[in-house]
Amino acid sequence: MPDQNMDPKQESIDRDNQLSAILIQLRSQRPSDILRGMTQVRHWLQANLEDGRIYEILLDAVHENRNIREQVRSLLIQMKEKGSKAAEGALSILPSTAQDLLADADDAYYAAEYDQAIQLYRQVLRLAPDDERAKDHLAKAEIKRIAGETDKDLPRAALQYYRRARSHIAARDFLTAIKLLSAAIEEAQAKGLSYPDAEEALNAMQDLLTADEFRRKANYALSQEQWKAALDFYNQALSLDPTNVVMKKEFDSLQNLLRAESELRRRGILKIFTPLGKLWGASEAARGIMPPDNRLLNFIENRLNQIKMIRIGGVVVIIIGILLFLILSEKFEFLEVHPTAIESTNTAVVNTATVTFTPMSTPTMTATVVTTIPPTATAFQTLVPTPRSVLGYGRLTLNFFPLEEPNGNRIQHTIDGNLSDLMLNRKQFVIVVDSRYAASRIWYKCLWELNGVENEGWILDEYIEFVPPPTPIISPTP
Repeated sequence: MPDQNMDPKQESIDRDNQLSAILIQLRSQRPSDILRGMTQVRHWLQANLEDGRIYEILLDAVHENRNIREQVRSLLIQMKEKGSKAAEGALSILPSTAQDLLADADDAYYAAEYDQAIQLYRQVLRLAPDDERAKDHLAKAEIKRIAGETDKDLPRAALQYYRRARSHIAARDFLTAIKLLSAAIEEAQAKGLSYPDAEEALNAMQDLLTADEFRRKANYALSQEQWKAALDFYNQALSLDPTNVVMKKEFDSLQNLLRAESELRRRGILKIFTPLGKLWGASEAARGIMPPDNRLLNFIENRLNQIKMIRIGGVVVIIIGILLFLILSEKFEFLEVHPTAIESTNTAVVNTATVTFTPMSTPTMTATVVTTIPPTATAFQTLVPTPRSVLGYGRLTLNFFPLEEPNGNRIQHTIDGNLSDLMLNRKQFVIVVDSRYAASRIWYKCLWELNGVENEGWILDEYIEFVPPPTPIISPTP
């Protein structure tokens, strides 16, 4: 019974020390330490179902020692059934991915707890229906449960050696795993028992070691740019270790790069019409796996960038051609429809009066009315200056801050004596006079007039909508 006169501060310190000791026990690989820790935790929770510090300790311990995950899960379920909200919250964040459940299922399977293993393998398959290991071990667990097989008669030391070996196999430390598996088999044989699972795993170790050797040879062949030899080595390695996900990605990336190279070389000059989506996908996938100096990968990326630039240049040339055609068409149409517009006259025709005297008659006067022909409308006046080569005309689709250079600083101007960034509004008319490709984006150098001031700067292509040239305005000469 705790001393009611104890200093609260000292009591808190003692409590923290007890929790730290329990956490150390739960992190331990020794079953006796884990048993003592779980027993104490269960005792505390029975006294206070909502003790949040205890649940925090359990979750921390599971994070560092996954071997106790199933014990912790069972304890949390019991506390939840007793009405604990804190246990329900802890259970919801307990690691429960397919890989976590698979590890727990393997623990139950190799501990001959086949009912529990079957339940966990089925949960794995609900999350990952194509998991081959879960399918295989589920079938084995069901057969062993029906046959009544058990490994519980095996020496505890043999079981411990085997479980440690599995951890090293997962970490691909095969040499240590072989030693532990051999020790597990020897412990079982000392009691006159066989250990089929350990023997099966030991036999598979040689295949995994050979697969690693083939993978090293494949990596060396890649460094020597011997692509076909590398593919052959990867094939042999995967035939021995088909579940090696990383090695499978390396093999697939190399295959895809070789297909892409073959496609680009086969098409020759017609490669500019090659669909690039699949090729870019192969390149990006390989970039995260292959060494950055891989010549095959760099060759394909350079070719894809060249094709992209050629296509962009072709589009620009087509746009310029269309704009020039439209400008020239309007010019010739004006010359044909208004041939007299170039000429003008301000002359007026005046006939003076003529007086005739006839004898023996009344004199008469004939006068011709003076008529004046109004002047003809003359030259065109255009609102669009052409100080340099024009690539096209456009309007902004959104507000934009033009830059001094592509990816450079914003252009600034002075408003009421204050210096600020210049912003062009949507629908602002611009003249495109140059283009540049920078940082995988297209930039256009533009001219515009704002508040009577002409300026120039660089604008991203997606903010510009190309429009026909402005219509010339006719202005009569006074």
